[in-house]
Amino acid sequence: MRDSSPIVALEIGTSKVRALVAQSRDDDHLMVIGLGECQARGVRKSEISDFENALSSVRIALQTAEENADVNIRSVYMLVSGGHIQA
Repeated sequence: MRDSSPIVALEIGTSKVRALVAQSRDDDHLMVIGLGECQARGVRKSEISDFENALSSVRIALQTAEENADVNIRSVYMLVSGGHIQA
């Protein structure tokens, strides 16, 4: 396992769930070290329609990214989009 904490981004899309793992380099840039992706289940028109299926997709994407990057994922930055979002 790598030493420093990874930076993890999670996107739950209508068709796929993706998790991207990056590591900070000495030159203050990020290096992508892992990716996990799976078919999105429980998501329709950018909204979660079935929580359990969506959660399963998220778990698979995160586990795959964790294995590919050889890290332990403890936290994520989540991307949120859709017409229902208000600021």
